[in-house]
Amino acid sequence: MKNRSFFIRAAVLALTLVMICAVTGCGQEFDAGDYVKAMIDASYKGDYSAYTKQNIGSRDEGRKMHENNVKALVDSFSSMFGSDLDDQELEDLGKAMESLCGAVKYDIGNVIELDGKYTVDVTASPLQFSTVLEDEEFNKEAEETVKGAMKDDPNIGDKELMAALTGLLIDRFNEIASDPQYGKEKTVKVEVSKNDSGAYEIDSESWKKLDRALIQ
Repeated sequence: MKNRSFFIRAAVLALTLVMICAVTGCGQEFDAGDYVKAMIDASYKGDYSAYTKQNIGSRDEGRKMHENNVKALVDSFSSMFGSDLDDQELEDLGKAMESLCGAVKYDIGNVIELDGKYTVDVTASPLQFSTVLEDEEFNKEAEETVKGAMKDDPNIGDKELMAALTGLLIDRFNEIASDPQYGKEKTVKVEVSKNDSGAYEIDSESWKKLDRALIQ
């Protein structure tokens, strides 16, 4: 009985250690490059597999980060045009922006560690999508769309005209996402360190650099 009790306690202890290691990652050295990749994939691509595997956060937390990133792009678009989009327009624009985010292209490069802080090189090929506003063909199509809308309804309001142009842009954004074009590669240095809670994080300035490098 005594031996049996010992083996039961040993088995329970072993199981407990396995569970602790699964949660804390004990015995696993932190890989800053893998961490940055997991964060970019979750935030932009909506791919939470590495995010959850590395115990960075739950799938729901990763999805929330992705949704916030897409919403930031939608808000940026809306403020750029000074228009109030209705619910359907916001939904359609959100889907288009989500597709664009999923097309980002990058590689993880060198990782340097100094005093527990990491610098990770991320080489990005910036997805070209805002340049559509400067495209001669698109602007001609936009002009024809406005003229056609005004011809159909001489009393059409600014909101309705903006809705027509927004629909045109959403279609173009979806086309770009299905056949993405990229600019010249650029490398940004991403800083990773522990916060006050002891968890690793990418600093806000590095996120800004990533945003500018991944999508233009």
